[in-house]
Amino acid sequence: MNRRPKHIEGFTLIELLIVIAVVAILCSIGVPGLLAARKAGNEGVAIPTLKSMVAAEETYKNRNLGGTNCYANLAQLVSASHLSFPEDNHDGSFTASQYRYSTVECTASGYALKAEPLSASAGGRCFAVTEDGYIREKAASVLTESTGAQLRGLSIVAR
Repeated sequence: MNRRPKHIEGFTLIELLIVIAVVAILCSIGVPGLLAARKAGNEGVAIPTLKSMVAAEETYKNRNLGGTNCYANLAQLVSASHLSFPEDNHDGSFTASQYRYSTVECTASGYALKAEPLSASAGGRCFAVTEDGYIREKAASVLTESTGAQLRGLSIVAR
């Protein structure tokens, strides 16, 4: 008496493989879009952050007109309570929203600040701002060793 049940409950191996294949296809479609949206969001936060840096520089300059150094680097702006960042890198640069903000140059006549993504997945563009208030952009790998004069020659994104 070898009886086989007429109906076995559960999924067959083929059904499980089909479900796994469908989930894998959906992930391969959705994940790149999600990563691109996150990258665009990080880049979108960098521009207003640079605009707030311009406002902080102008505030600092207006309060310190009698001094020899009218503009300030980022560390001076933060210590003067004109800016705040969630993470201090203790090297004169600050990190916020997967971007590293730093001073390229700071003189009595002008300044140049830049924002670089921490990794390629964090953002694809670097941004820079100078005393004219224009925010400029370049591909992420280009701004690593730049001078203020080089930054002034980049294409303008916003003011």
